[in-house]
Amino acid sequence: MSSRSASARRGAVPRGARPASETAPSRRSGSQAHARARRRPRPRARTRTPLLGAGRLLALVLAVALAAGFLWLIDGPWFRISSVAWAGSQYTPGDQVSAVLEPLKGSSLLTLDGDAVARRLTSLPAVRAARVEPTLPGGVSVQLEEKAPALIWQTPAVRLVVGADGVIFGRVALSAALPSDLARLPFVDDRRGVALDLFVGDRIPDAERSIALRVAAINPAAMGSSAKALQVRLDDQCGFVISPRRGAGWAAAIGLYGMDPDPSAIAARVEIQVAAIRTLFAAHRESKVGWVDARNPGKVYWRANGPGGSDAC
Repeated sequence: MSSRSASARRGAVPRGARPASETAPSRRSGSQAHARARRRPRPRARTRTPLLGAGRLLALVLAVALAAGFLWLIDGPWFRISSVAWAGSQYTPGDQVSAVLEPLKGSSLLTLDGDAVARRLTSLPAVRAARVEPTLPGGVSVQLEEKAPALIWQTPAVRLVVGADGVIFGRVALSAALPSDLARLPFVDDRRGVALDLFVGDRIPDAERSIALRVAAINPAAMGSSAKALQVRLDDQCGFVISPRRGAGWAAAIGLYGMDPDPSAIAARVEIQVAAIRTLFAAHRESKVGWVDARNPGKVYWRANGPGGSDAC
């Protein structure tokens, strides 16, 4: 074999092989793609969790059971109000209390709003406060606290019991004797025509009530009278008139009706009138006096008992 053929064999490219210039770029691109693939984060495998765990399912079942039980207690027969009772209603008519409490029957004791019921009860004229308590299994108990009587206001039709706030909350028939606790209260005999329009639940105007109480508080001894207590009358002609509740039969017109009820002004005016009547009783025996007009304390008129000595008002 010749040397040319040998050198040709040495320089010949093997069959199926590519030149280095052709294979190098391919290797570089492959390594770069592999590097990029290594840098790209692999997607995490998603794990499926159960929609509702055993604990959550149990809690849900318990919540539903509790709600159903509560609704059963509300709507069930065990706690339905079947009876109502109250105490402390001396001046409050039973039908007024019943009108507030009877509608509660049939409702659930668990939904009872005691404060709301108490507010409705205190809207009644005689009730000052009310305590509402549930009683198992299905009752409501109410304790009423009524206002204290402060004044008896008599009209031509009835005697009215008045509280310190001026609200009329009770009544006593004219033919009935006043109970001992009411007989000791200030007494006003209102003979005006408008007095017939006064009913339980109405309010005696503050001006009239304050003047009446001040006149009723006059001490008979300060006038030189032997009377133990005074009663007050109110009429359209003479205004306020005072007279002994028992004993001597005189009467004295004080007036003051329609006057500004300023306490200091009323007190000063009454003091002057009391002094004028005291001067009269010092000069004339009380038993001989029948009528006194002290509306103008500077000039007091009087009439003796007997014929022609009747009440001028």
